[in-house]
Amino acid sequence: EKCNTTSLELLHLPNQVKGEVRYAWQQLGASHQTPETIGRTVYAAFFERCPEAKSLFHNGSKSGVAIKFMKAVTKLLSLLDDPEDLKDYVLSLSFRHMAYFVHLHMIAALRGALLHVLYSMVPDLTMEASDGMALLMNYVGGGILYARSTFWSRVQTLKASWVVAQAGTSLAHRNAATTKSPSEDGSGNSGEQQSSPRGSVPNSARTGSSSPSRLRRLLGRSKTDRSSAGGDSIAEGSSDNLDMPTSAAAQVTAVIPTSFEEMFSINASVMGVKKNSVAWMQEVLESFDGIVMNINDWDRLREECEVLAVRISKYPEGTVNLKQFRGCLLASLRSLLPKDWSSDHEDAWTWLWDTIAKSLAEDVDKPFKYEMAYKRCLENLEEHAKYKIRSDIYTKFFESCPEGHDFFKQSNTRLHFIADMILQMCLEIYQSPKQTVSNLSAL
Repeated sequence: EKCNTTSLELLHLPNQVKGEVRYAWQQLGASHQTPETIGRTVYAAFFERCPEAKSLFHNGSKSGVAIKFMKAVTKLLSLLDDPEDLKDYVLSLSFRHMAYFVHLHMIAALRGALLHVLYSMVPDLTMEASDGMALLMNYVGGGILYARSTFWSRVQTLKASWVVAQAGTSLAHRNAATTKSPSEDGSGNSGEQQSSPRGSVPNSARTGSSSPSRLRRLLGRSKTDRSSAGGDSIAEGSSDNLDMPTSAAAQVTAVIPTSFEEMFSINASVMGVKKNSVAWMQEVLESFDGIVMNINDWDRLREECEVLAVRISKYPEGTVNLKQFRGCLLASLRSLLPKDWSSDHEDAWTWLWDTIAKSLAEDVDKPFKYEMAYKRCLENLEEHAKYKIRSDIYTKFFESCPEGHDFFKQSNTRLHFIADMILQMCLEIYQSPKQTVSNLSAL
């Protein structure tokens, strides 16, 4: 069966097939080979069938790529009983590969390589297991191609309209730089891409301006103004068809917005956002540029969202209302892009915020648990265990990045001091994320 590249439906396999595929995978894991060795064998067979694919793996270590592949297949097999979760996971894999120019014959080559390894290392491999694994690989491959063809235009719409909203430039001036797809330039990177380097600090972790934001100033108005502006009512949808209160209308007239943040603050004011929501919304606004401009880099996008989750996890439970932010977001963008706004923009921005909100909702409760667990771990580590951890950090680092040797020529004592600081900063980023990353940025 060929890959379905026109849609990503739910995958339903017969129970017999699911059982055979899982059993074959267990048999493969029970062999005398380690997961890393098996993964390397699969990729060796893959590159033999598709030599041009080697150029897609020049940044990662062979060991890392092999282990990631094995973990991904294991995860896929564990989700076969839950088609909805399986689809979500395939979409996440698709976004990680969106920046790469993947062809159908590459997917066929990887599928063939995996089946070759299964046949050679699992003697009693059944036809059901072989067909089931082939169907799963086709499903993943089709999902990757479908996501690129479907969401790439959304990515371009988001980036182009965001730049306009930020700078106030005409969308027409940027069309030539933002409409080029991966298939046109033969690479996975758009000519317009402005993503930050992987080694740089996530924008979501940076502190904002030292001066009070306009969002805080507008929402810090008098009780009388707030009462006339609708009290404490909160709009969770768009601001369309809302009757603008007199005091809010006066403020809109008095303040001419020149940026997205200023337009956002005005819409938040009109929509009756509570004063206790100002702080966490400001956290999102400070993070938003990094999120939007890295939308096609899944790893960096996850990094941005995770750091943002740490930041907003500091606010009391019940304070954060993600639907409320979406209403202000869409209303502000419509106001800043009155001539360019279309149904494509509406769909793209709604999709983006729903993706971000889902990630934040899943992660916002985790930082406190992780902080406590990590803190206890550090406190209970004996000195010889800390020494081994510090040594292993450099062993893994130099293995994955050999050129790092050129930057770490200090004494062994100094290297251990740096590693110890890294371990401590991992705890501090949970405790005070903005200050910690600010300190890191100053290094």
